[in-house]
Amino acid sequence: MKNILMMGLVAGVVFGASAGGSWFLQQKKHAAGDKTAAKDDHSSGHDAAPAAESEHHAAPAAEGHGAHGQPPAVAAAPPSASDTHAGPPPKSAAEALRPLDHALPGSIRPRPVSVEELLRYSLGLKSREAAINGKEKDLERRQAQVNIALTDIQGEQHELDGLRRQVKDQIAAVDNLLAKLAEERQAFLSEKAKAEEELKKYDTVKKDDDVAQRDNVKRMSAWFQGMEPEKAADILRGLANEGKMELAVQLLANFEEREASKVLAAIDDTTLTVELAEAFRTFKRAPRKDEGRR
Repeated sequence: MKNILMMGLVAGVVFGASAGGSWFLQQKKHAAGDKTAAKDDHSSGHDAAPAAESEHHAAPAAEGHGAHGQPPAVAAAPPSASDTHAGPPPKSAAEALRPLDHALPGSIRPRPVSVEELLRYSLGLKSREAAINGKEKDLERRQAQVNIALTDIQGEQHELDGLRRQVKDQIAAVDNLLAKLAEERQAFLSEKAKAEEELKKYDTVKKDDDVAQRDNVKRMSAWFQGMEPEKAADILRGLANEGKMELAVQLLANFEEREASKVLAAIDDTTLTVELAEAFRTFKRAPRKDEGRR
């Protein structure tokens, strides 16, 4: 590429030098033609001046002959053939411009270039070549930097594409998980509604059972209260030994205070009496139906 640039620059310089030389020679030849044309015009002017003077002298002579008695026809006679061939005819415009024809160049050759000019041109070409080489190196360095930056950008772009795909996959997985959670939540809510309905039914049944159990306990208390204190004490002792302390306390709680004291007195076991008293202390009496309605 450098050789091509050098050849192009040398060809341009030679072509410019040849064109300048041809233009200079053409201008020189035009100037020489103009000078020759001016000389021809000047010489023709000098030839016309004596002819005019001769004509001027001939006119008074003719007038003098006319004054001495010669007829004016002789003086005004037309010139003869010999007179016409004696003087040159007047030049036309084409003939006046004819001397310029030889001033036009036929072929122009470039002038030879001297050694000093070639050295000067070669030095200029070397300086331009050095400048061009420097610019090429700068461009190559910048191109390398741009390539490195482009490679980094492409790598980051690939990383971003990978991260984008990972994010898309994670988003899809989260969407699927959310859909499953929504389905499970809907199933849980339906099961919860069913459980609440079952719990309500159970509470209703339990309340009914509790009411029936309280009624039964009251009846049993009335039965035990009608027995002998010793017999009732034996029954309560048996319930306590079987682990049914709560039932024994419920039965004893429905006794009248006087009857309850008789039954407790009939129990010979002091430890059992203390346990019954402790259980009765923490026993919560069920509300009556009339109090619940109020």
